[in-house]
Amino acid sequence: MVIGQPDKDGHAIPLRDNEGSSTLSMHHDASAHVARHDPARVLAECAAKREILDECADVLSHGGWEYSDTPDLAQSILGSLAAVYADHPEYQQEWA
Repeated sequence: MVIGQPDKDGHAIPLRDNEGSSTLSMHHDASAHVARHDPARVLAECAAKREILDECADVLSHGGWEYSDTPDLAQSILGSLAAVYADHPEYQQEWA
């Protein structure tokens, strides 16, 4: 049987830390992971990173950018990164 997999009755097998001293149930571990990595936020972050890659690829396909284009590109990148947190209570609209 693999540690972290449910047993034949569907009960979680305790997980142990590297020292083998503390235990966590599989359910607790999965819940903590989802709490830290909200699926909606992860998808939003993936979309933001795709936007950044597309923006940079577009700039590079036109032979690079001039120094004068840098603020616009930086603003676009920062806006994409900030958009991931638009639903956070401390998000500021001017970041959009």
